[in-house]
Amino acid sequence: YKVKALDTALNLSEASEAVESAPSTTPAMTARWTFDGTILDSTDNLMDIAMNGDTLFANGHKEGAKALSLNAKRYVQLPYEVASLSEMTFCAWVNCRSSSAWQRIFDFGNGTTQYMFLTPTNGSNLRFVIKNGGDEQILDCPSKLPVSQWKHVAVTIGKDKTAIYIDGEETASTTDITIRPSDICPVLNYLGRSQYTADPRFVGYLSDVRIYNYALNGDEVKRAMNGEEEHSLKGDVNGDGVVDVADIAGIISVMAKGEYADKADVNDDGIVDVADISTVISIMAE
Repeated sequence: YKVKALDTALNLSEASEAVESAPSTTPAMTARWTFDGTILDSTDNLMDIAMNGDTLFANGHKEGAKALSLNAKRYVQLPYEVASLSEMTFCAWVNCRSSSAWQRIFDFGNGTTQYMFLTPTNGSNLRFVIKNGGDEQILDCPSKLPVSQWKHVAVTIGKDKTAIYIDGEETASTTDITIRPSDICPVLNYLGRSQYTADPRFVGYLSDVRIYNYALNGDEVKRAMNGEEEHSLKGDVNGDGVVDVADIAGIISVMAKGEYADKADVNDDGIVDVADISTVISIMAE
């Protein structure tokens, strides 16, 4: 894009040189809406939302916190670029106040032929679905989300595995889901609303909604559930907000001591070794 400046006398400057902007591919939390009295994205990406209906906050999942209240007249539309990812994680604190089937916690899509959604119940199960013009690919939890209880829910979509976590524990997973969000590139991205107009709107509360551009592991899901942010940048072993040679030195230090450190296990294989150094180098090269 190009930028022009306009002063109070309506004098218009020449256009600036062309500037390009694109979302970062570094593994990170790309959007976070705490809904703690605000609907603004708290990350630097400024993924601010649009409310359909008035904005109403209720008591949140922990004492002193707030949550966004949704119902038949209130839902959220997220920015178009928020879910066009090859890997991603969606997580949120959810309090569903209705037992109606096919409500949507989230539904990201382009209509009724391309979408991915999470429903608290299809009548019997909490279900994640993704579709790209053909058959739906489905992952069911053993039971539906309970009504009028705060639950932390996470969906992780990785290179080889898709999983659902409830309150930090993996409750369902599969390697059979092959469609990825980037195959759909959804632009109609909702919280509380379906791509199908006949489906009921979500009735309940949402708090601390997060989107990551990679699949969190189990420990990272628990940290997100607890409100922590230290793993928002994958490969940042020393926690300085940058992935660089200092993080490689941090891995070498852990290896030399013969210890294990979760932050140093960058590729999440349970071992701190040279493979983690290779992963950091790959992140630095992006």
